[in-house]
Amino acid sequence: MKPGKTNEQDLTELVLGLKTEIKTQLQPWLSSTNIFDVLGISGAEIRHSNFLAWLLDPSAQPVLKDAMGKQLLLKLVENGQDLPLSPLDIMLGDFSDFTVERERDHMDIFMQSQHERLVSVIENKLFTGQHDDQLNRYRDLALAAAADPQRVVLIYLTVNADDPENTAWLPLAHSDIYQIISELLPQIPAGREKFYMQDYLETLRVNVMNDEELKTTVDTIYSKYKQALDLIIANRPDEATTLHDDVLAALQQLQQTDSRVSMVVTDGGHTYVRFRTPNMDQLFADVLPLTAEMNSWSSGSPYFWQFRKTRGNKLVLELPFRLIDQQLAVVTHINEIFAATKGRPATAKTSWCTLNKKWQVYFVNGNKTPEDIAADDSYTQAEVLQVITDW
Repeated sequence: MKPGKTNEQDLTELVLGLKTEIKTQLQPWLSSTNIFDVLGISGAEIRHSNFLAWLLDPSAQPVLKDAMGKQLLLKLVENGQDLPLSPLDIMLGDFSDFTVERERDHMDIFMQSQHERLVSVIENKLFTGQHDDQLNRYRDLALAAAADPQRVVLIYLTVNADDPENTAWLPLAHSDIYQIISELLPQIPAGREKFYMQDYLETLRVNVMNDEELKTTVDTIYSKYKQALDLIIANRPDEATTLHDDVLAALQQLQQTDSRVSMVVTDGGHTYVRFRTPNMDQLFADVLPLTAEMNSWSSGSPYFWQFRKTRGNKLVLELPFRLIDQQLAVVTHINEIFAATKGRPATAKTSWCTLNKKWQVYFVNGNKTPEDIAADDSYTQAEVLQVITDW
């Protein structure tokens, strides 16, 4: 960016420039359709272990046979690890009888070759660490299952080949798995196996490993358009604002097109969106003074349905009342409506009453604010309109 330019000029240059940058530099990371991403499992540790077990199992895919298992052992040797087998033993050995089990005694991957009298265990860690003395327990289980306790290979697979607390385990990185599959791929004929392996490589590169090429590309583009990108980042709407605005727009649309929603109000801080419903007004017509100024918020209503965003990016539907004189009558009426039989007894001094497992009603007095109100049940944004329609 050249000095002295306006924000509008910076943004215009960014938009025009990114059309070329995306097409020429970022397209490899944006255009591919990956089966693991489509299924939503690219970051799931269990699914990674499932796929790795499939690659290692000669009976599951006869195309690779025992090549993946051999290359895995050879990679450990290449990394300087001490194995009970020499490189020649591995290359000339027959591991076609490898049995591969998932979650045997909670071990991620358990492998055994009767012919080579070898037992190997892989503990796969993507985004978690060691816990509960599990490596010691898994080592003992592997030794107990081995025909020869000297021929046991324990592999601790992590993103960065972290050193395990138990030195009996050999560290291995997911980048090593990436390299092994990349080297095997040219030997695989076109077909389902090759397609899956290509997508898995992409998943490892983008979602697991530190993609140095992507980092370099992004750094270059950011440096080139730093001023405009900083302006966008500083003024982008956060999740709370976006969610608040979406709910507000949906309620306002319903208010205009549907008689079941009325009196939509909001605060200026994107904390909540409130609304009333004619059905609710009718239910409380005999006990709720809808125009009593002493018992209402500044908006002139003693109650509201209220949507509020929680820290977990969910919407909580709440039913706050701003009441003084009519509190006991309203509590009694609510319990009758919901047929509540359990929960905290309602008295003139209670600040809340339990309706059922889903609902609690809080009464807001001068010492409470709407932000203090809580409810037991959380609703995702997809459920919001259904809740409104039901009421």
